[in-house]
Amino acid sequence: MNLVISQESVLRDSPIVRRIAGGVGYDLPQWTILALWLAEQRHLARCDGGGGGGGSSRWGPYLAVLPDAAGTVLDWKEGEVDRWLSGGLRTKARIITAADDASWSEVADLVSAAEVDGACPHGMFTRDSVRWAVGVLLSRSVRLDSAGGETVLVPFADFANHSVDADCFLDFDAGSGAVGVRLDRGYAPGEQVFISYGPKSSGELLLSYGFAPPPGSNPNDAAFLDLRLAAPSAQLDEQPTQQQQRGRKKQQQQQQASVTGRPAPPESRVLEAKRAAMAARGVPDSEVFGVRLDALPEGLLDYIAFLDAPLEDESDAEGLADALLSRGELPILKDGTSAEALALEGLARRCKQALKAYTQDPAADKRLADTVLQGGGYEQREALCASIRLRERAILSRTEFVALQRAKAIRRGQV
Repeated sequence: MNLVISQESVLRDSPIVRRIAGGVGYDLPQWTILALWLAEQRHLARCDGGGGGGGSSRWGPYLAVLPDAAGTVLDWKEGEVDRWLSGGLRTKARIITAADDASWSEVADLVSAAEVDGACPHGMFTRDSVRWAVGVLLSRSVRLDSAGGETVLVPFADFANHSVDADCFLDFDAGSGAVGVRLDRGYAPGEQVFISYGPKSSGELLLSYGFAPPPGSNPNDAAFLDLRLAAPSAQLDEQPTQQQQRGRKKQQQQQQASVTGRPAPPESRVLEAKRAAMAARGVPDSEVFGVRLDALPEGLLDYIAFLDAPLEDESDAEGLADALLSRGELPILKDGTSAEALALEGLARRCKQALKAYTQDPAADKRLADTVLQGGGYEQREALCASIRLRERAILSRTEFVALQRAKAIRRGQV
């Protein structure tokens, strides 16, 4: 464990990072502290002449073999995320880039102050060096589940490659007091030992690690749906005209009044009531879910059912949240509707909407994905994205079909 880089070891061993992090209070997040350490050690290693010998950086040999570009989405050119990704995977990419921007925003003024005070050398921490450090963390950090879930760097062990077939992980072992791997099978002498980076889709692997498994080989492939609490008019398949919106809203209000004997509450009050109920339970009002070809993620149908369920009165939001966000069996709603059927119909509608967001020609994507490319780089990423888009479309199409068929069966009372 003395070779594991953690927040504790960084703040103990690095006066510079400790000064920037706020001294005793340690105001910066763990992720940002590790990024500062990487940027500091890289600067020290380069000052030693590029470093394999160590010098003022104990970790010179490790820093010397880290790539200048980790291959993560942080290394993509401007506009590539919008051109190559769609739907929830694009949202995931933007979350990563936003986290990188946030890390720099957290430290920029602190670094300037430390430079003025002489607490750190000028140029040790720059926008580019911190972005590089965040990319390294994104592609190399390890979560030690058996040590409380702490995020750390495990130098040199983090060079182990990922395999979709592997079922073993880097983790802390209490018996030996060390970080290691409990192998999932026997290995022959000289054979490469693979680990798992987790049950990640090809798109997630590409964003965080810069590679994707061969097409069709990853059982964790998924299409990502970006779900958020919104007015029903914002969830329609096509953008309606103002007249259509007014007509549909009037129809909804009439239907509501016929069921409850009173008019439906305004959309704005319904949304705020639902948002408050979600916040009270620690449930975000927007979330990205990964839908696989053979499985739905836990909580997806509950989430959609709550988003789409009508309210007779905004005061009913709490009871609806108790019924629908409990991860149990979906109930029958007050108006006699099956919450499961409602959720499946909402899922099918969102899959259909997500499919419309793909602007690329499927035939062109197929030709690009079938291209065998050597050497990586821009062209390889573009081809990998084409392959991922094809897989996502297939998953969304099948999910839409299956969800609609099951919803119809529930409505007919066959399930």
